[in-house]
Amino acid sequence: MSSAPILLHDHTGPDGWWRQARMAADPALTPGIRHFADYAEGGTVFTARRELPHPEPVLIINLGTPIAITDGRGRRTTFAAGEGFIAGLDEAPAISESSGEQQGIQVALSPLAAGQLLGRPVGELTSEVVALDTLFGAAARDLGARMLAAPDPAARIAAIEHFAAPRLHDAIPAPPEIAWAWRQLQAAPARDIASLVAHTGWSHRRFIDRFRAHIGLSPRRFASIVRFDRLIQRATTPGGAGWAALAVDAGYFDQPHMVRDFTRYAGITPGEWLARLVADGGGLAER
Repeated sequence: MSSAPILLHDHTGPDGWWRQARMAADPALTPGIRHFADYAEGGTVFTARRELPHPEPVLIINLGTPIAITDGRGRRTTFAAGEGFIAGLDEAPAISESSGEQQGIQVALSPLAAGQLLGRPVGELTSEVVALDTLFGAAARDLGARMLAAPDPAARIAAIEHFAAPRLHDAIPAPPEIAWAWRQLQAAPARDIASLVAHTGWSHRRFIDRFRAHIGLSPRRFASIVRFDRLIQRATTPGGAGWAALAVDAGYFDQPHMVRDFTRYAGITPGEWLARLVADGGGLAER
């Protein structure tokens, strides 16, 4: 299993405290599993965060007091300690709620790995937050128990790797044409979709349908989420440029184009986002 170093991040201030231990996955599981983030927090002045659309599904296991997730369609689900979920790609923000005290572990997955872990195309989880118990039954409950009993972040991450490794190893991979196209759009979201279709040799309809099934969104929608995520990453970099320069750098035609996408995906304006942004990686406060 992974022997990668654990990167620690701690924050303590009037808005609360939070800690994150982040570690890369075992090389045998990458690039499917991007990284693990073991986190805890307490005393926060906010009890809800707005989670913005992201080009990668996530797996989260709660290890503390109950948390609630409201997906982009307004469906709210509560998870107790030892319970978890996988969230597919979405074009709308979600809301995560806690008591101000929480602990858990988050696994960043590629869409292809999420599908392999599930044993079916991840497109079935688009705009969905699905409990691990629903997906894996007794195996999910056993994983939750092992996670709660684990003494430290390294042991918790090892438990997830032990759960994921055989499922990823035995899974039927997505078509290589889709894996290639996904990598192209990740690297260059402005890439012409017609050129991707031509490279695969498939019909346009077949390409769109297969991409949506194995990634979770159409190629154009996925590329738009990648571009939006790039904007958010650049906007949270200390000493970053102004919005106009950030928009061009992220691949938007101009600032109005960026504002339209921002409002669409975040549900708020860039100015509102900036006002709600919690310092030191604390996320986006909702209330």
